[in-house]
Amino acid sequence: MRTTRPNPAFTLIELLVVIAIIALLIGITVPALSGARETAKRTKCLANLKGLGTGMVIYLDQGSGGVLPYVLPLVDPDALGDNDESLLDVLAGYVDAPLPRKPDGEDVYIVEDPFRCPSDPPIEDDEIGVARVWEKWGTSYNYIPGFYIFALELFSANRPAFGVTQGYEAAARRGERWPVLADASYSLEGIPDWHPRPGDEPGVNAAYLDGSADWAERLEETQAERLIEESLRFAGGNVRP
Repeated sequence: MRTTRPNPAFTLIELLVVIAIIALLIGITVPALSGARETAKRTKCLANLKGLGTGMVIYLDQGSGGVLPYVLPLVDPDALGDNDESLLDVLAGYVDAPLPRKPDGEDVYIVEDPFRCPSDPPIEDDEIGVARVWEKWGTSYNYIPGFYIFALELFSANRPAFGVTQGYEAAARRGERWPVLADASYSLEGIPDWHPRPGDEPGVNAAYLDGSADWAERLEETQAERLIEESLRFAGGNVRP
C-alpha cells in the first residue's frame, strides 16, 4: 500500500510571521545604516576642515606673522574686485588641492576636496536654480573672521585683520572658542545646519586656530559684541556704542 505525504509548504500564518520578522529587521537596520552614512559624511567634512585649518596655521606661521588673512567672508567670491584677494587665493600656496573654479559661461563652480562638504544639500537659489552652497560660492565653508574684519572696516579701523586676530586671542584667554572656518550655515541665513548631533540636534562643523576641527560652539550675541569691541581697540578704530 502506498501512503501519501502532504506537500511541504508554508502556511499563511508562517508566511505572515516571516514577513513580520523581515519588516522588523529592516526597521532596525535602515536607521542604523542611515546613521552610519551621516557619521561618515561628518567625518569627511571634519577631515576637509582640518586640512584647510592646517593650511591656515601654516599661513599664520610662515606667511603673515600670526595675523589672520585680511580677506572678506566667502559669501560671494564673484563680488570681489579684480584686485581683491580671497581666502581661496591665500590658501592656494598652503593647501595641496586644486582651487575651486568656474568655467567661462558656467553658473556653478567645479569644486574638489577639501573645499566641499558631502552633507552640503541642494537648496533653491534665485539665480541658478537648485544648487549646493559649494556650487554657488565655490566652497561649503565660510571664513568667520572675515565678518568681523568687514565690521571693523565699517568703523574705519586702521588694522582690521590685526585687530580681529588680537580679539580672537583675547576671547581664547576667556575660554571662548571662535571658529576660523565653519559650515556655511553657521553664518548665512536660510541654510539649515547639515550635521545631526546626538539627540537629533542640528550641528555645524568648524576649524579652529589650534588646527583642530570639531563641533562649532554657538556663542552668545553679547560675546560677539565684546569680540568686535576688543578687536576695534586693537585695530585703532572708533569704538561706538
